[in-house]
Amino acid sequence: MKTIVIGGSSRGLGLELTRKHVQSGNQVFALYRHMSAGLEKLAVNNNCTLLPCDMADTKSVQKACRKILEITQEISQIYCVAGIMPQNMNGQSFETMDLDSFETCYNINAIGALRLIQALYPGINEKTSVLIISSESGSMSLTLERPFINLPYHMSKAALNMAGCVLKNWSSEKGFSVNLIHPGCMKTDMGGQWGTVEVEESAKGILKIAEEKTAPLFVDYNENTLPW
Repeated sequence: MKTIVIGGSSRGLGLELTRKHVQSGNQVFALYRHMSAGLEKLAVNNNCTLLPCDMADTKSVQKACRKILEITQEISQIYCVAGIMPQNMNGQSFETMDLDSFETCYNINAIGALRLIQALYPGINEKTSVLIISSESGSMSLTLERPFINLPYHMSKAALNMAGCVLKNWSSEKGFSVNLIHPGCMKTDMGGQWGTVEVEESAKGILKIAEEKTAPLFVDYNENTLPW
């Protein structure tokens, strides 16, 4: 039985990853900011522990992770899924953008993952897989090939990718694996009208990456290497 921590578990990809790990019999700690009906249904399983956790708040993350580390001292897999995409930015002109609003996107998308990994660091070892859900939107070379859509989202995911690179350098100390994963444009609330990938399909690929630990650092859910 593996010990799994999923940050951002109440809906979409996070909920599907939680569901699959619970069904596999793993011990799952599902962190959520807002409870959902789907997550509540999983709570009836003895191997699923729900913990309130706001990835934008360091004290909230530390409190949730202290409870996890009181129960187990070894984490098998960490999924950093929580993220936001400011919908009011789509198609907005640069002249009228509220640049101060970018901070919220950065705080959750880029720093949130680091908060979770830092708080769980005592439980990370050479057997641990750290799966950071990033995006092809964080690729600078791909962004140059495509029309601008959502500046704070692109910038926050690029920052997250840099964080993943630094974590990869640091990982030699404990020997854990790190992957930055583009989950595809999924059929979720965030994916909206552009969603083409089923959540279950994306989750299946990500689980494979987590188990095999052989994928390159920055990949999509099918293990295709992405450019920086």
